[in-house]
Amino acid sequence: MKLQEAMARTGLSADTIRYYEKIGVILPVPRLENGLRNFTEDNLTQLLFVKQMRSAGVSIATLKVYTELLRKGVAHTMKERRLLLIKEAQRLDEELAKLMQSRHFLQDKIENYDARIRKSESKYEEK
Repeated sequence: MKLQEAMARTGLSADTIRYYEKIGVILPVPRLENGLRNFTEDNLTQLLFVKQMRSAGVSIATLKVYTELLRKGVAHTMKERRLLLIKEAQRLDEELAKLMQSRHFLQDKIENYDARIRKSESKYEEK
C-alpha cells in the first residue's frame, strides 16, 4: 500500500512515518521498483504500536531501545523490555500525581473564588 493509505490507516503524517523509519523504530519499509514505499500490514502494525507508545508518553530514546531489544529476540529480551515498560509506567504515575496536585490546587482556588464573589456581590442584590 502507498504512503497515503498508510497515513489514512494510522493517523500519522508522512513526515512522522518517514521519521520513524529513518530512526529505526519501525523496520525499513519495502520499496517498489520506482523507489516508493510499499507498506505491508506488518509495517502498519509497527506504526500503530509506535503511535500507541508515543501516546503513552514513551520517549523516542526509550522507544528506540525497546524496538532494538525486540529485534534481538522476543524471548531473551523480555525481562529488559518489561523493565523499560515498568519505568515508563512509573514515570506516568509521577506525572499523574503532579497533574492531580495541580488540579486540586485549581479546584480549591475556584471554590475560594466562588465564595468571595458571592460575598462581595451580595450587596448588589435587591432586598
